[in-house]
Amino acid sequence: MSNLLDNLNIVLVPYFDAEDDGDYCCKCPCMTNDTVSIVDSGVIESWCNRKGKNFLSYILNVDKEHFYQMCVADYLISNSDRHSRNWGFLYDTATT
Repeated sequence: MSNLLDNLNIVLVPYFDAEDDGDYCCKCPCMTNDTVSIVDSGVIESWCNRKGKNFLSYILNVDKEHFYQMCVADYLISNSDRHSRNWGFLYDTATT
């Protein structure tokens, strides 16, 4: 599936087959470091609710292209596990 999403230029975090203490699992590279962190969308949604902002309008304003790519990818792979704690935004810790 990753090849399809790559060919559609959909940005994604690559996952790989792995083993942990003899159990099958998936792993991905760490997306954060000392200067880049992630905030899950549940935190953003709570902030929007407290501030009286429309959550969908806010996230579309922040990064419409990648949000729609995520929606397309979820549709193509039949992802039924998308919820507000299962995606987020990367940000520069030095400027935020």
